[in-house]
Amino acid sequence: MGARRHRNWVRGSIAAFCGLLLLVACVSDAVSSPREQAERFVRALNADDVGRLVAVSESPFLLREQAWESASDGYGFVLGAVSEENYANREQMFRDLVARVAVDSEETVGLRAYETLTRELRGASLEWQRLDLFVFLRGEADVEHIAVVGVSRQTGKVTALYLN
Repeated sequence: MGARRHRNWVRGSIAAFCGLLLLVACVSDAVSSPREQAERFVRALNADDVGRLVAVSESPFLLREQAWESASDGYGFVLGAVSEENYANREQMFRDLVARVAVDSEETVGLRAYETLTRELRGASLEWQRLDLFVFLRGEADVEHIAVVGVSRQTGKVTALYLN
């Protein structure tokens, strides 16, 4: 009888522990700050974790991409053509994105490290104004590439990404 009681106690303890871990995992996603949510998004992007990208974001998702091009005077580079699109199907868009995008720094450098993104967001849709924005460094070649993650002030979910 004692061994049976011990087994039941062990099983109950393991079940309670697993339940507690699940609760902590769910609560940690729900109470993260906008900055933590943006950094979580970038870590998922670098890990090619489409499931996590979907979990920390929401639809419609706004993706703005801007290419660099040679300056008209032949010296250096300037921001060039821009595309901005809303995606209802985030999962497929994220699958395409993880195959071609990486971010060097998984910690935000904040907006103060950059101008107010007036060049990058010139002509952008009004949705960008309702977001908390976080700048991440993607790496340097001839120019410094950045990613800007936009987190909704209402829901705390990532709803926009800018890449150059």
